[in-house]
Amino acid sequence: MFHFDDKDLKLVLAVDRCGNISEAARSVHLAVSSASARLGELESRLDVRLFERRSHGVRTTPAGEVFVRHARKMILEADTSATVVLWVLSIS
Repeated sequence: MFHFDDKDLKLVLAVDRCGNISEAARSVHLAVSSASARLGELESRLDVRLFERRSHGVRTTPAGEVFVRHARKMILEADTSATVVLWVLSIS
């Protein structure tokens, strides 16, 4: 079983959106070195490259594209779940 926290998922989405790790790191409030390390650890755990590093940014690999689609769903589900829990607590 793999463990991903919301910071990992949001970082992957940001890298896909921004096309470079530096800008993505800033957008999720991480140091570039931390973001790069997180991505490397995630890719190691998955044993797959999510991004192809280039001299001028990154490109999402086909495996990365699949991961990005699922990461979006996981973030949406987590946000929806939190909203529902808060709503239930407010009517209790």
